Amino acid sequence: MATIPLNDSKLKKRIAEVEAAIIAEKENIQKNIPDGLGLSLQRQDGGSWLWFYRFRIGGRASRASFGAYPTVSLAEARELHKAARELVKQGINPAHERTKSKVVTVQAQSNTFEAVARTWWDVWRVGKQDKQALRVWRFLEKNALSKLGTLPISQITPDVVVSVIDGVVKRGAYDVASRVATYLRKVFDYAIVRAIISAHPMASIDLTLIIPARPVQNHIHVPLEEAGQLLRDIAAYDGNVLHRIALQLIALTFVRNAELRGARWADFDLKNKLWTVPAAVYDDQGQKIYGMKKSTIHYVPLSRQAIALLKELHAISGGGVHLFPSNVSKSGVINEASLVGALKRMGYKDKQDVHGFRGLAKKGLVNYLNYPSDLAEVQLSHIKESEVERSYGAKLHIPERIAMMQVWADCLDDVRAGKRTMREIPLNEQINTLPDGGRDEKPIDKVKRSKLKVVS
Repeated sequence: MATIPLNDSKLKKRIAEVEAAIIAEKENIQKNIPDGLGLSLQRQDGGSWLWFYRFRIGGRASRASFGAYPTVSLAEARELHKAARELVKQGINPAHERTKSKVVTVQAQSNTFEAVARTWWDVWRVGKQDKQALRVWRFLEKNALSKLGTLPISQITPDVVVSVIDGVVKRGAYDVASRVATYLRKVFDYAIVRAIISAHPMASIDLTLIIPARPVQNHIHVPLEEAGQLLRDIAAYDGNVLHRIALQLIALTFVRNAELRGARWADFDLKNKLWTVPAAVYDDQGQKIYGMKKSTIHYVPLSRQAIALLKELHAISGGGVHLFPSNVSKSGVINEASLVGALKRMGYKDKQDVHGFRGLAKKGLVNYLNYPSDLAEVQLSHIKESEVERSYGAKLHIPERIAMMQVWADCLDDVRAGKRTMREIPLNEQINTLPDGGRDEKPIDKVKRSKLKVVS
């Protein structure tokens, strides 16, 4: 009895039956659906369905793939199958001669960037958490598929790729542009390996000529000699207690404000006085929601003063995930605007911004306390990850930094109490100079200086 060829409705019904059997964990599930005309649709481990044509040529078994269903419809797959059979009749292997046959023409129409990207994603996502995998796919949908999705991947040229990246750059989203370029390259790499394309459209693209370096922002801060009044005003702030503690902790730790606002209690070891800031975690729009600026773990030694503030904070938010939770913010934590607003209410509009505490700390450590600039840069996390790992290991200069952070915290206490006033020491006076103008028998500048590259 001859097999009745499938139509679209029967094909969809068979696919549904297979998927239901997989969900029910039935044994001996037939994941191959023949169309009745020599073509078959096969389910892949990642969940996608691919068209295949099995044939023999020169006495050897072979097969050709025609793309993923439903991107390649039943009718389109049959057209591809027909063209491939004609090649086989001529003794030509369609899997080897696609560029010389009608098969490649039809495939160019069906192997869209989205179809290939989906197939790459199905492979890439193996071993990844579903949430993480979905985030990456949504990122591609928003930033690449809207422009490239329907284009045959073989027809995508370098200028088309550049135009996509340029569109993201024009939004000022430089980090997002870099991630877009990374994922595009992965998809094209996959297409090369699978012989879907013969030339890599990004092979000659120099991203440094497309994606500019992040603009240097000069964040404002008060002069060193006015730091005491700033600290007193923050301590006396009678607004939201979370905002007051956040500003005090930033002054003590000089981390980036996003790193502090997104901080989670699980990352703090109060017993060992260490905060481990994880590598950056991004949302499905490519925006960082948690952790460091880049894919680098950062270690922040905690002074006695920082520990005391954290214990005060723990009594307020210790029962949750975040140090600084918010019921009104979309991110679930306090936003930067709330901290900026607190500083404005204290009278520091155009005098001090949140990020400016980092600049204030750098000047205080180097130009007042006479610490080596590179040691301060390490604590500011201005060190390239590769340089850290290659030369010093993950916990770079931890003993020196523990001591430095406590000296800094004690100095802020004295400055706030009016026991001393910070002032910038001229470079020619910095060697062996104490904050009070005296001379140190064991100068701070003898701390071993590293030779690391600093990045913004």
